[in-house]
Amino acid sequence: MQQDGTRTTQMSSLDEAAAYIKKLKERVDELQHRSRSMATSGAGGHGAVSPSTSGAGAVGSDHDDYYSAGADGEETTAPVLEVRHHVQDGSSSLDVVLICSARGEAGEVPRGDRRPRGRRRRDPQRQLLLRRQQNLLHRLLPGL
Repeated sequence: MQQDGTRTTQMSSLDEAAAYIKKLKERVDELQHRSRSMATSGAGGHGAVSPSTSGAGAVGSDHDDYYSAGADGEETTAPVLEVRHHVQDGSSSLDVVLICSARGEAGEVPRGDRRPRGRRRRDPQRQLLLRRQQNLLHRLLPGL
Protein backbone atom coordinates (compact mmCIF):
# COMPACT_ATOMS: atom_id res chain seq x y z
CA MET A 1 0.00 0.00 0.00
CA GLN A 2 2.88 2.36 0.78
CA GLN A 3 4.37 1.80 -2.69
CA ASP A 4 1.09 2.64 -4.44
CA GLY A 5 0.89 5.93 -2.53
CA THR A 6 4.48 6.75 -3.41
CA ARG A 7 3.91 5.93 -7.08
CA THR A 8 0.78 8.07 -7.13
CA THR A 9 2.70 10.95 -5.57
CA GLN A 10 5.57 10.51 -8.04
CA MET A 11 3.20 10.36 -11.00
CA SER A 12 1.32 13.47 -9.84
CA SER A 13 4.66 15.26 -9.39
CA LEU A 14 5.69 14.22 -12.89
CA ASP A 15 2.32 15.35 -14.27
CA GLU A 16 2.83 18.73 -12.59
CA ALA A 17 6.36 18.92 -13.99
CA ALA A 18 5.16 18.07 -17.49
CA ALA A 19 2.43 20.73 -17.26
CA TYR A 20 4.97 23.28 -16.00
CA ILE A 21 7.39 22.41 -18.81
CA LYS A 22 4.61 22.73 -21.39
CA LYS A 23 3.68 26.12 -19.94
CA LEU A 24 7.32 27.24 -20.10
CA LYS A 25 7.60 26.04 -23.70
CA GLU A 26 4.49 28.04 -24.62
CA ARG A 27 6.02 31.08 -22.90
CA VAL A 28 9.27 30.62 -24.87
CA ASP A 29 7.25 30.40 -28.10
CA GLU A 30 5.35 33.55 -27.15
CA LEU A 31 8.58 35.43 -26.42
CA GLN A 32 10.13 34.24 -29.69
CA HIS A 33 7.03 35.37 -31.58
CA ARG A 34 7.12 38.76 -29.86
CA SER A 35 10.85 39.11 -30.58
CA ARG A 36 10.35 38.24 -34.25
CA SER A 37 7.41 40.64 -34.51
CA MET A 38 9.44 43.50 -33.08
CA ALA A 39 12.44 42.68 -35.30
CA THR A 40 10.38 42.46 -38.50
CA SER A 41 8.29 45.55 -37.76
CA GLY A 42 11.48 47.52 -37.12
CA ALA A 43 13.18 46.14 -40.26
CA GLY A 44 10.14 46.52 -42.53
CA GLY A 45 9.70 42.77 -42.96
CA HIS A 46 6.72 40.80 -44.18
CA GLY A 47 5.53 39.61 -40.78
CA ALA A 48 6.51 37.04 -38.22
CA VAL A 49 6.17 33.31 -38.18
CA SER A 50 3.47 32.39 -35.68
CA PRO A 51 4.51 29.71 -33.20
CA SER A 52 2.44 26.63 -32.50
CA THR A 53 2.68 23.81 -30.01
CA SER A 54 2.13 20.11 -30.40
CA GLY A 55 0.22 18.14 -27.80
CA ALA A 56 1.72 14.66 -27.59
CA GLY A 57 5.07 13.02 -28.08
CA ALA A 58 7.95 15.34 -28.76
CA VAL A 59 7.24 19.03 -28.49
CA GLY A 60 8.23 20.67 -31.76
CA SER A 61 8.21 17.41 -33.71
CA ASP A 62 6.34 18.81 -36.72
CA HIS A 63 8.66 20.39 -39.31
CA ASP A 64 6.85 23.75 -39.24
CA ASP A 65 7.01 23.79 -35.44
CA TYR A 66 10.62 22.64 -35.34
CA TYR A 67 12.10 25.00 -37.92
CA SER A 68 11.26 28.67 -38.13
CA ALA A 69 12.93 31.72 -39.62
CA GLY A 70 14.70 33.97 -37.16
CA ALA A 71 14.70 37.77 -37.32
CA ASP A 72 17.89 37.78 -39.43
CA GLY A 73 16.56 35.10 -41.82
CA GLU A 74 18.57 32.32 -40.16
CA GLU A 75 16.66 29.08 -39.59
CA THR A 76 16.40 28.26 -35.89
CA THR A 77 15.17 25.18 -34.07
CA ALA A 78 12.69 25.08 -31.23
CA PRO A 79 13.55 23.03 -28.14
CA VAL A 80 12.36 19.42 -28.26
CA LEU A 81 11.05 17.66 -25.16
CA GLU A 82 10.84 13.86 -25.26
CA VAL A 83 9.20 11.92 -22.42
CA ARG A 84 9.34 8.11 -22.34
CA HIS A 85 7.65 5.99 -19.66
CA HIS A 86 9.13 2.53 -18.94
CA VAL A 87 7.60 -0.24 -16.83
CA GLN A 88 9.79 -3.27 -16.13
CA ASP A 89 9.61 -5.91 -13.40
CA GLY A 90 7.02 -3.95 -11.43
CA SER A 91 9.08 -0.75 -11.36
CA SER A 92 8.41 2.36 -13.35
CA SER A 93 10.80 4.95 -14.72
CA LEU A 94 10.48 8.07 -16.81
CA ASP A 95 13.10 9.33 -19.26
CA VAL A 96 12.90 13.04 -19.96
CA VAL A 97 15.13 14.49 -22.67
CA LEU A 98 15.29 18.21 -23.44
CA ILE A 99 17.13 18.95 -26.69
CA CYS A 100 17.97 22.63 -26.99
CA SER A 101 20.55 22.39 -29.77
CA ALA A 102 21.81 19.62 -32.01
CA ARG A 103 25.33 20.37 -33.19
CA GLY A 104 28.09 17.87 -33.81
CA GLU A 105 31.81 18.53 -33.84
CA ALA A 106 33.02 21.64 -35.66
CA GLY A 107 29.53 23.15 -35.45
CA GLU A 108 27.97 20.72 -37.93
CA VAL A 109 24.32 19.83 -37.54
CA PRO A 110 23.91 16.01 -37.47
CA ARG A 111 21.66 13.90 -39.75
CA GLY A 112 21.79 16.30 -42.66
CA ASP A 113 19.62 18.95 -40.98
CA ARG A 114 21.57 21.89 -42.40
CA ARG A 115 20.94 25.45 -41.36
CA PRO A 116 22.76 28.58 -42.48
CA ARG A 117 25.67 29.39 -40.22
CA GLY A 118 25.97 32.76 -38.61
CA ARG A 119 26.04 34.54 -35.31
CA ARG A 120 23.03 33.68 -33.17
CA ARG A 121 21.64 36.16 -30.73
CA ARG A 122 20.96 34.82 -27.26
CA ASP A 123 17.61 35.75 -25.78
CA PRO A 124 18.19 36.11 -22.01
CA GLN A 125 14.54 35.40 -21.15
CA ARG A 126 14.56 32.22 -23.23
CA GLN A 127 17.83 31.10 -21.64
CA LEU A 128 16.38 31.72 -18.16
CA LEU A 129 13.27 29.67 -18.96
CA LEU A 130 15.38 26.81 -20.32
CA ARG A 131 17.58 26.87 -17.18
CA ARG A 132 14.45 26.73 -15.02
CA GLN A 133 13.21 23.72 -17.00
CA GLN A 134 16.54 21.96 -16.57
CA ASN A 135 16.65 22.74 -12.83
CA LEU A 136 13.12 21.41 -12.39
CA LEU A 137 14.00 18.20 -14.22
CA HIS A 138 17.13 17.75 -12.11
CA ARG A 139 15.12 18.23 -8.90
CA LEU A 140 12.43 15.78 -9.97
CA LEU A 141 14.82 13.25 -11.51
CA PRO A 142 18.15 13.59 -9.65
CA GLY A 143 19.81 10.80 -11.66
CA LEU A 144 19.92 12.94 -14.84
